[in-house]
Amino acid sequence: MSIKEIIVKELTTFEEVEMVILEFKDTHFLRPITKDSYRATFIQKHLESGHFLAEFHSGKPVGILSFYSNDTDSKTAFVTSLALSEDLGFLKGKTLIRLINKGFKMALENNMEIVRLEVEKDNEKAIKLYKHFGFHFIESDKENTYYMEMNLADYKI
Repeated sequence: MSIKEIIVKELTTFEEVEMVILEFKDTHFLRPITKDSYRATFIQKHLESGHFLAEFHSGKPVGILSFYSNDTDSKTAFVTSLALSEDLGFLKGKTLIRLINKGFKMALENNMEIVRLEVEKDNEKAIKLYKHFGFHFIESDKENTYYMEMNLADYKI
């Protein structure tokens, strides 16, 4: 994979977000948001109350991170989706770090103190990764998923 340009940016239009989401339509845990019936609602909610970041390699989207950082009472940002292209190979780690760094920096700029996410209980690879970043399990009554969170002050950007 020859990369001429790497850009991480926030997507701010419906068309940009939709184009990137559809690039990840075959990603298992993103399938619900790529379905026509839910996609428009998901995109509109994020454009109004959240953030949608994407990394592009030579113009092609290779990673996405979406999150809300509008809970000013609990000062908690919530990651709603994270996906990386299978084409990245050994570059997955660097793409992930760039997306998370930018997202967490934006959450801090929005006065958030905690980042929370939900992960499927059988997704051992993701759980291990989140623990590596400093996430820990929190109380949840969900049958198939865990909630994890971390204090943004503990994360070194």
